[in-house]
Amino acid sequence: MTLKLRTGFKAIFVKKNFTTHSFKNNYKIMETKSYTYFSHKLGKEVSVDLNNSHLVALIERHVKEMVKQMETEDLIQYVTDDMYQHLESVTAEEVIDECVNYWDDMFDDVVEEVKANK
Repeated sequence: MTLKLRTGFKAIFVKKNFTTHSFKNNYKIMETKSYTYFSHKLGKEVSVDLNNSHLVALIERHVKEMVKQMETEDLIQYVTDDMYQHLESVTAEEVIDECVNYWDDMFDDVVEEVKANK
């Protein structure tokens, strides 16, 4: 999958090894299961039964709330860390391909600047 992130005037194309909401596939065959957790509301351990749909809905809501509560700086840091982690996990050829797709006709100039500074 390719994610298209708009930054400034250009679009960044980031290849990801997962599809949007790929976690749904991880829970496809799960039947209803009982989970035990400490309820802060009740002040004791409780059990809850969740099926696949419940778990996926819980994950979606958790992710949306976490992102919504992030400060802009935290969100920027999170995306930056994720992009570094992604680019460190792919081959050098894939890194160059993504850079060419991002910088387009400016890639040659960027390479010259990088080589001049190192």
